[in-house]
This record gives sequence, structure tokens and C-alpha cells, in this order.
Amino acid sequence: DLMAGHVVTGSSIDAADTLLVTRWAREWDTNSELAADILRDEVRLRLRRLAADPRIAEIGLGALEAEHRRQAMHVADRRVVARVQQMTTFINNEFARPINVADVALVGGLHPTNATATFQKVLGQSIAQYLRRRRLNHALKLLADSDMAIIEVAFESGHGSLSRFYDAFQRQVGCTPKDYRRRFRA
Repeated sequence: DLMAGHVVTGSSIDAADTLLVTRWAREWDTNSELAADILRDEVRLRLRRLAADPRIAEIGLGALEAEHRRQAMHVADRRVVARVQQMTTFINNEFARPINVADVALVGGLHPTNATATFQKVLGQSIAQYLRRRRLNHALKLLADSDMAIIEVAFESGHGSLSRFYDAFQRQVGCTPKDYRRRFRA
């Protein structure tokens, strides 16, 4: 329930994480309520540490998507990668305000159609998908780490309306923001 079936990847490989996740997987189906509580606490703390890292990768990327991204990066031209990096930096800095594909393309010096294709080629996802995931990641962090009202979380994470936030959140996470906060803090 903590992750709602999503995968979290960090920007660098930490050898300790490999051992930690292996142990979590081995111990997860414990019959001890105390051990289960400790495991959930360990996962929550590791997620908080990842969320505090500005280099965190996206929540929700599957292993295949991440591998596709790594392979695409090797094939892509360095100039193209630099443009996509400019676009992702722009999105990461401006996600909380209303931005669209044309705004992102302008930063990369590309026509919106070319920007969309380039972004997809390099990252394996569309500009809109990346923006939605960035906004969702921010909302997840705010729900987990703050007592902000849900409407504040919605607007602070770049959603134009509360109803669109609820729709997007439920579609991506599988529960309401209120339920996510309650589960995360349980």
C-alpha cells in the first residue's frame, strides 16, 4: 500500500540499497506485526531520503522503461540529449505553474512537434507524461511530509483544479490523496 505498486529509482546506484531491498523482500511476508511495522518504517524513511535528494528519478517508472531510457541515451546524439536536458530542467523548475509543450519546446530551441519526438526518443516518455509525473512526485512528497490541505497540495504541485488533481492522482496512484496520506503515515 505504501507505493501503490509503483517503482522508485534513484539517480545513482547505492550498494546499500541492494542489500536493503533484498532483505525487505525476504522479510516482507512476516507474521509478526512488529516486524511488519519496522519494515514499513524503514521503507518510509528510505523514501523520505530519496525525496530529499534533488536528483531523484521519477516515481512510477518501471524497470523496463528505465532500461529503455538508458539504452536510448547511448544512441541519442549528445546535442539532442543536451536539448532534452534543458527541457527537463525547465519542467523541474517550472512544473508548479501552467506550462505546455510549446513552452518546453521553446526552451529546447525546437518546434513543438520535434521537441515531442526528441523527448520521447531520449527519455521514452512524452513531455506531458514527464510533466504529469513531476507534478505527481511533488504532490506525493507534500502529502507525506506536510500537513498542507489537499487543495493547497493540488495547486502547489501545478494542478489547475482540485478535480483534475483528484482524477490524475487516483489514475496514477490508485487511491485518493487523503487515503495516500493516511496510508503513508500509518
